Amino acid sequence: MFSSSLKHEVLSPGLSEAWGNFYAGEYTKCLDVCTDLIQSEHQEREAALVLRLRSLARIGRWTDIISQLATRLPEFTNRSLRVEAEALLATAQAALNDFPSAEAILFELDSPESLRGLPSDTRFEVAYARALVSWMKNDLSTAQVTLAQVAHDSPVVRGRSLMLQSWIASKQERYSEHARLMLESADVIATAENVDVGLLADGTRAVCNMAREISVPGLLRKAGELYNRVRWTEDLSVDQFNAARNLGWAMALHGTDNYFESVRLLHRASSLAPTQAWQVWALLDRAAMKRYGGELASSSADLYEALDLIAKVRWGETSDDERTGLLYAAEVFAPVDLGEASRLLAQFSQISESISPRMVIRGDRRLDAGKAYSTGVVQHALGDSRKAKHFFESAYFVYDEIGYKWRAARTALHLYRVTQDPVWHEAAKTQIHDYPQSWIAADVREASTGIGDDGWNRLTPRQREVFNALCEGLTAKKIGERLDCSPNTVRNHIHWIYQAFRVQSQPELITEARKRKLIS
Repeated sequence: MFSSSLKHEVLSPGLSEAWGNFYAGEYTKCLDVCTDLIQSEHQEREAALVLRLRSLARIGRWTDIISQLATRLPEFTNRSLRVEAEALLATAQAALNDFPSAEAILFELDSPESLRGLPSDTRFEVAYARALVSWMKNDLSTAQVTLAQVAHDSPVVRGRSLMLQSWIASKQERYSEHARLMLESADVIATAENVDVGLLADGTRAVCNMAREISVPGLLRKAGELYNRVRWTEDLSVDQFNAARNLGWAMALHGTDNYFESVRLLHRASSLAPTQAWQVWALLDRAAMKRYGGELASSSADLYEALDLIAKVRWGETSDDERTGLLYAAEVFAPVDLGEASRLLAQFSQISESISPRMVIRGDRRLDAGKAYSTGVVQHALGDSRKAKHFFESAYFVYDEIGYKWRAARTALHLYRVTQDPVWHEAAKTQIHDYPQSWIAADVREASTGIGDDGWNRLTPRQREVFNALCEGLTAKKIGERLDCSPNTVRNHIHWIYQAFRVQSQPELITEARKRKLIS
């Protein structure tokens, strides 16, 4: 449970309390206790400082780690604790994209002289830091080799090693293996003598995300069990928020019977959102889910509440993951308010250059695919089929390659609507096979209307729009206003539509369309 140089010693009540808070995921409380021990010049102040650094790392306060060690590191007298502090310093520098400084520290620590005589737990911390920094750099082979050399002599060490192996698999786009290893890691961590709740929460968030993105037998059930097992704390609110929302979407993708439980989880996530930016995400989730469920009034209420909140968020100061909420907002707004969707997309484009190098260097193609998909939705709504096709194709080929099947199906369906090419409809049918009860599968089935009909297949995409408007009972003038073209152009389209279906009037066309089941 404790730092290697202290685990065989009897700890003071203060340090024992701090470690208890750390393992419970109560990092704020741990920081407070450690600060008191350090400021009081307690005999265990060096151990308290290292534990404080660990807590700062768990909540991502990397600059604080660097600034504190700038003055404190020379004061260490305990060699093991100093080495552990230096390993944490290297990790913090790498997290802030300062790889030269991180590697310089690790080079010194990796020498036989530096490691000679140190406890196994301290040597593990150095090896783990080396593997983690390599992972951040996308040097995955070095990360794997380093982890393979670590002796797994405790559940905590094995759990952390498995978790990092899982993240390596994720970067390699082996997402089924990512999920398997993360589940194994969570099982090891949960059965340790002292359960590291923070690590378990991190693993749970990842498993819930994978349950949403890929179809693996039993994964959704295990994700739900993990979510209910974690003793969530306020310091784990980001993990709990994302676990809840991803679990809600995962349930919805596996059938309409789960709709109300899905909405309940999304409302739960909304109450957990730790920042205004994450609250925007929660409201957009609710709006999108309710739209799929047919609750249009409630969906619109959530959507415009999100819009009000978007105006209050200082997006340039948010985390990288939070910031992509602007893309999500543009996508959800596109079908109902094209002006707002265009504005949100432009707003994201203005700040996208400020996305940190760390997010770019991690080489995650899912970010590019998500951006391409959202942009395609907006361009399609704007009526620019050429641009929409370009962006949707970019997204589709990534989703297809990495095995994100429902996202690939949804994108292929958009491509079918843009191009009217039956090949894309077939791609959507193939990709959505593992999600037969999802709203996407229902959309794919609905889109099959007209495929294989000779008259329908003879129409151009524009003529099909005119056909649908005629079947709604619109006049040529109204159709021209809707499609932004002249009445003469509309009449030319109507002429060719009548020829394709061998009819002579709008009422005859509607009757023929019903007979062929092209309309209900």
